Parts: sequence; C-alpha cells; structure tokens
Amino acid sequence: MGCTKSKLVGPEVIENYPSFIRHEMHLTGPLLGPEATVKLAEVILKLPQLISVDLSKNSLKDMGGPDNVAAVIEALTHCEVLNTLKINNCQLGDDGAKAVAKHLPKLTVNRLELQGNGIQKEGMLALFEALAQSKARLVFLEDNLKCKEGSDEWMAVMHAENEASNARQRNLQVFMR
Repeated sequence: MGCTKSKLVGPEVIENYPSFIRHEMHLTGPLLGPEATVKLAEVILKLPQLISVDLSKNSLKDMGGPDNVAAVIEALTHCEVLNTLKINNCQLGDDGAKAVAKHLPKLTVNRLELQGNGIQKEGMLALFEALAQSKARLVFLEDNLKCKEGSDEWMAVMHAENEASNARQRNLQVFMR
C-alpha cells in the first residue's frame, strides 16, 4: 500500500477543534492552509489556558505567508500560561522568523523551537533582538543558519546571541548547531 500526501485541513476543522482540548494543541502537518491558519488564530483566542502548541511541518507557503503566521503568534500572546511553542520545519525563512520575533517579547513561552526553518542572518538577528526582551529560556534553532563558521555573517549572529544572553543576565540557552 502506497503513501498518499496529506490534505490540508479547512477552516471548519480548525473551528471545530475539540472543545475539550484546553491545554495542548498539536497540529503537526502538513495540515494548515491559509484559511485554516487564519481560523486557528481566532480559535487560539478562545483558549487562553494553552500550555503547549506544536505547528511543526506546516510550510509557511501553505499557511499563507508571514502575515498569517504573525496573526497566530499574536493570538498566542493571549495565552496566559503558554510554556512551549514548536514551529519546526515550516520553511519560515527570514520573513517567518521576523513574524515570530515581532510578538515574541509578549509570549509567556519558556521553550521555543524553530529548528530546520532556513532562517539566515536577517531572521536570526530579529529573533535575538526579540529574545533579549522575551521570557524564553530554552531556544532551539538547529539546522537554520547556512554559513561558514567564523564568517562575517556567523560572527554577527554569534554577537547578537551574546547580546541577547547578556541582556537576560545569561538566563537564556540557545542551541544552534
């Protein structure tokens, strides 16, 4: 029996996300299309007690771009006890990273995972600037930055990481390689 590609879920599925799920939301993909991503932001606003959200493997393109991702992250700022946010392998790139960074200081998240998203210097710098003001303590950024260790680009990102860590009085652990 062969494997078939998963279909994206529609907004009606997100709207009817089981009402008994109050603390964890696992929508690992590929599931989310543009309309479902917009609806997800609306649904999250009704779930202020979410503790963990996993949107991994939903591509930025499928989700409708950085603006839709930013809407979901903004909705998550209303979650009072959000501890873990996973957005791994979503092809965020720099634009998606900047969308996350825009609202990161307002999130209560302790653990942030953005692994395998093709985030380069511009996105990394935006993330580290936001991390300096955020509550995140564990940040996983492996499999992103594709530049030679010791290059100017690498050094700029390492400097930004150091600055974020210093601003947080070393209360920040970042995993990058």
